[in-house]
Amino acid sequence: MTRTDRVVLMEIVGPFFGSVMLFTSLFLAAGELQKLAEFSQKGVSPTYLAIMVLFTLPYVLAYTIPMAMLLATLMGFGRLSGDSEIVALFASGTSFPRIMAPVIVFALAVSLPIITVNQSLIPAANQKREQMAREIRQRGSTAAATTDAFTLVVKVSDEQQYVVHAAGGVRFGTGGTASLDRVGILIYDKGLPTAAVGARRADWKIGTRSWVLTEDKKGELWIADKSTLQVMTSDSVKLREVELGAPKDLESLEGRVTELSTALLAQRARLRHAEGDHAAAREAEIEAQGRVSFPLAALVFAMVGAPLGVQRTRSGKGLGFGLSVLVTFVYWTTVQIFQAIGKGGGLPALAACQIPNGVGIGLGIWLIWRVAQKGAVN
Repeated sequence: MTRTDRVVLMEIVGPFFGSVMLFTSLFLAAGELQKLAEFSQKGVSPTYLAIMVLFTLPYVLAYTIPMAMLLATLMGFGRLSGDSEIVALFASGTSFPRIMAPVIVFALAVSLPIITVNQSLIPAANQKREQMAREIRQRGSTAAATTDAFTLVVKVSDEQQYVVHAAGGVRFGTGGTASLDRVGILIYDKGLPTAAVGARRADWKIGTRSWVLTEDKKGELWIADKSTLQVMTSDSVKLREVELGAPKDLESLEGRVTELSTALLAQRARLRHAEGDHAAAREAEIEAQGRVSFPLAALVFAMVGAPLGVQRTRSGKGLGFGLSVLVTFVYWTTVQIFQAIGKGGGLPALAACQIPNGVGIGLGIWLIWRVAQKGAVN
């Protein structure tokens, strides 16, 4: 590392960590303060609330770090330019792309760890936070949580299909066992519902794709038949086993996409495509690709923020900051637009998530070239 690299990084690192703290505090205050106040009124201890905040931090940091990178580069290069250090570096023969080198390395060093923790650590923290929130909301209530519920369409033949709903999701036991909690099966024949079967749970036949319906506490299964308009019990239930898939596959259908590891998102996408629910499959694919593309916003903002910081001094103090706000707005708007196109099937998930980064990097390269050209002239 050269002396130039150290000088540039010293101007970036301090404002970066300060900006991370600032933006994280603002996000927590805006998004969590009301929720924590609500929970506090329910008698939740401060320690429990503090743990919830800790589980929230990884998710919030994934958003605030790219924003902090933009502000840090804008401030750092604004000061370097204001003190004529950029001019001195140009005079010594150092090009602006060379000055940018440590900034790009720093941005990548920040982005890559976020990509890694985005795959499983942040989803696990999200899941734990939501679980704690559900437990608090259920205090004093007899209502059962349904956030683990999932629905799966099973094609039996060209004319018949089952819509299986597990209200309590997948439960794993000892010795590799698994069960579905509170199972309802709606039977369709030629596109019309003909019967519904209910069971307290369904137990997995280990090593197969089949699940066996288990009787309720009264020792009964039940069926509601369209033809008789009656609810009948065990002896009338012919459907006692249904092929759904392995427990790990079904686990991927539980919860929100933000609470699933990337591996489970891939399984959810595969299952949803297989049952024809392509919209849900694309949602999972967009979430998985976004976990790689989103942290790279730190690189985009570094490449854009640094040259804007230099131009801020040359073109007026307000112009550079205004342009950076505009770039941020355009970037996030572009991300939302392309993700919506991807979820609608207009683009593959990879393209929908990476095009905004490609546009941002292209803009950054143009801004860097523009500053380099001015430096060469001066």
